[in-house]
Amino acid sequence: MGRLFFVLLLAAFFLCACSSPTESVDHIVEPSLLPSKSIRLNNPPSVSPFQHETPSQSQASEIVDTIEQDQPEMPIVTISSEYTAGIDPDVIVYAAIIRLYRDFIYYYEIANFPDCVDNTASKIADYLGIEYNIYDEREAWELHCSLYEVFYGNLGYDVRDINSDGIPELIILSDEYTVHAIYSLNNDKLILIGAYWSRYSCAIDETGTLFIDSSSGAADSYSASYRIAPANVELELIEMVGIEDYDELTDERLPEPRYYQIKKGIKEIIEYEEAFVFWDDFPNKYPRNPTKDAGLDFVPLFQSTEEIIQNVDTRISWIVEGLGDFIHKDGELYGGHYEGFSYKEEKGYRDYYNSGSLVYRAFSRDIDHENSVHYTLYYSENGQLAYSEMVHYRGAMYEMYFHNNELLHIKVGPFSSAEGAPFIDGDLAHAKAVIKEDDRFSFVLDDLSACLENAYS
Repeated sequence: MGRLFFVLLLAAFFLCACSSPTESVDHIVEPSLLPSKSIRLNNPPSVSPFQHETPSQSQASEIVDTIEQDQPEMPIVTISSEYTAGIDPDVIVYAAIIRLYRDFIYYYEIANFPDCVDNTASKIADYLGIEYNIYDEREAWELHCSLYEVFYGNLGYDVRDINSDGIPELIILSDEYTVHAIYSLNNDKLILIGAYWSRYSCAIDETGTLFIDSSSGAADSYSASYRIAPANVELELIEMVGIEDYDELTDERLPEPRYYQIKKGIKEIIEYEEAFVFWDDFPNKYPRNPTKDAGLDFVPLFQSTEEIIQNVDTRISWIVEGLGDFIHKDGELYGGHYEGFSYKEEKGYRDYYNSGSLVYRAFSRDIDHENSVHYTLYYSENGQLAYSEMVHYRGAMYEMYFHNNELLHIKVGPFSSAEGAPFIDGDLAHAKAVIKEDDRFSFVLDDLSACLENAYS
């Protein structure tokens, strides 16, 4: 409630002098209608909760139905809203893949695990435009092997431009920074840089170099460093050292294994002492893992509503503290920069910025000649609507939490002290259920639409 007093204080400055920037709204704005945002390369926020009713065994065995079958034939340029629910719009280009991994993690403990592996891998293969044939398609085999090991550790992701070509990669990794897969884009088409497991592991250093350690047997293994070529067409080999017992040129098995090195496109046979010197220093040799120091951000696939709300509250407290100094300087509104904050008023919006990024917006909406609503919106570090407070003249005063441009939680009511009086304390589905029973709460949907419509205008 402390923030609501802060809102009322702001309203005292603005409410009488402002005009409505928007007409009354009679529908809920779908997230797909909101302005698209460019892909952010660093520190994407955590995804919202992956909420499910606990399925029965028969439901779990039909995991194929958890992702709709009308997927686009070519991957992920545009994705229907069913795939984007609960996923950061800044990584929306990878939303379907993230959702598939989330479904996989959710179901593998209660369904037939091999079926979950094949089901998920085949769906990813569909997006890659390849046949899911683990015997003939390298990507299919990698996905199959990788998914068998992703349940070790808490799974998450990061979106990072590994090769600095302006195209961010999606990195699936564990909380111990074990890399499970890297995806990228080429001409808007999803491609798999690689999927990894214990016998084909990958690490990434701070320069974006990939270190691959591969073993198909004691006499068939190698360690190699790569960089991702511009436009993600292929991996460029930097250096490889390995052991082989088969001669690719003669198509014959060697009398005994031999060691080799490939550098600058030239392969030469080396002594085992040279090979072991290289392997001793190879960054991806256990227990070393340069990925931990590569500056990646582990974003968990699952995060509770309570954790998201706690993070939002921390952000709001920081904004309120900064604005408290800003707007009350010398007892007046101060229109210039003050400790990183600045103010701009335009088209009915009173906007506050910190270092050029919108952090707070206030506006009002007239309902009729006698009633109006004052709105205050708070924004996350990446510019997304995170929280709003509504003050109805002679009416309700309440709050909404948002995540990824969707209502996360709302609390309003009850309107009387009578035992059993209805109130809203939950997500959008809960709010609609209450409104269906008591239409006095219908203003909530109007306020939700007003917040979403005006958040980025």
